[in-house]
Amino acid sequence: MSKIVRRVTVLSIGIALLMLMLVGASAQGKVTLRLWHGLGNVDGPYFHKLIEEFNQTHPEIDIQPRTWGDWGQFYDKLAISIKVGTASDIVAFHTSNIPRFAAMEGLYAMTQEIAEMGLREEDFFEATWQGTFYEGEQYAAPLDFHPQTMYYNVKHFREAGLDPANPPYTLEEYIAAGKKLTQDRDGDGKTDQWGYAFNMDTWAVQFWSTIPQYGGRVLDEDKWECLLDSKESIQALQVWVDMVEKYGISPPKCIEDMQLFITQKASMKSDGTWALLGLEAQEPELEWDNTVFPKFGVNAAVWVDSHTFGLPVQKIRDAEKIDAALQFIEWMVTHPLRWVRAGHVPANREAAFSEEFRTECPHQYNASLQYAALAYMPRTVHLREIWDRLGTAFQSATLGQLTAKEALEKAATEIDKFLDGR
Repeated sequence: MSKIVRRVTVLSIGIALLMLMLVGASAQGKVTLRLWHGLGNVDGPYFHKLIEEFNQTHPEIDIQPRTWGDWGQFYDKLAISIKVGTASDIVAFHTSNIPRFAAMEGLYAMTQEIAEMGLREEDFFEATWQGTFYEGEQYAAPLDFHPQTMYYNVKHFREAGLDPANPPYTLEEYIAAGKKLTQDRDGDGKTDQWGYAFNMDTWAVQFWSTIPQYGGRVLDEDKWECLLDSKESIQALQVWVDMVEKYGISPPKCIEDMQLFITQKASMKSDGTWALLGLEAQEPELEWDNTVFPKFGVNAAVWVDSHTFGLPVQKIRDAEKIDAALQFIEWMVTHPLRWVRAGHVPANREAAFSEEFRTECPHQYNASLQYAALAYMPRTVHLREIWDRLGTAFQSATLGQLTAKEALEKAATEIDKFLDGR
């Protein structure tokens, strides 16, 4: 090999080593974090765009999101990963699941860190803030709340002689409006436009709303006993059965209420605020609006949950990663109007009452007017088991398989078997 060739070879190797050193230094200077969530195909992509924006404005941090697109699957994966020490660095998850993961010591307490962000209780809606605590410690930073809201077809209202600017609110008003809106439009003797559609599946969030409306409770104060078999809870379920069997304004055996609403075969339906972006995509063919969830019982109450950010416990606590994770959480939580455009209501009171939110997010603002009636689910480690059995009771009663009383007595008996008072 000639001297020139040897010199060129040595020089090339030196340049290559220098490049590797520079790349290594650059990689060492960036903190990479995994973020898991269960957001779906509407608000999930929106969330990922916000993460991209954060990564661009914080070049020293790289947030790598992953969604399961299904909250049940996400929570199963999170529980297993915490046990084996492979959980993500950050999770976006629901307030309702904080007791489950805090009780298994799967989340780092964030009480001090949240205080250092400048987040204060008085800046948030009370129930939303309190939901981030478990046994005296704060385990998550509140981002939003997403209640049920009532969607209605503006065109159908006008055609039926109803005022779209004054939608129904009480049970009597809903029955009257529903009867006007339930029609046989083509004259074939069959209903092809329903007044009010709701899914008769185990999701059952509308039933969660009416339980406190009628003065019922799922569990007693100590969480030792299920109260679903009370006369108040039975009445709260019976009202949904009556929508089909007594008043005839809801389609029987319905499992596609959103599809009925989008295709204008149903005039009203309740759903979460997360449905907003999907409905906006149907405009202008679908002329719609939304209002607060109806008050069927004696109390105003609406099912709600919240998205929060938490830090799963790791095999080794990495201070640098936790600091980077807190930077992202603070960026999201202290600028809530970025996120709520995905179809949610800010947990921060000032943002929710702002003129910007009212004018730029009118549908979310309509839903936010229920802030004094938010009904979170019981704070128990057994929420999933309760949810499944309550949903089964709702389904079996609305499908006519059991009476409301029979369905709830069966659910209460099953729930009582595993309650341990926590």
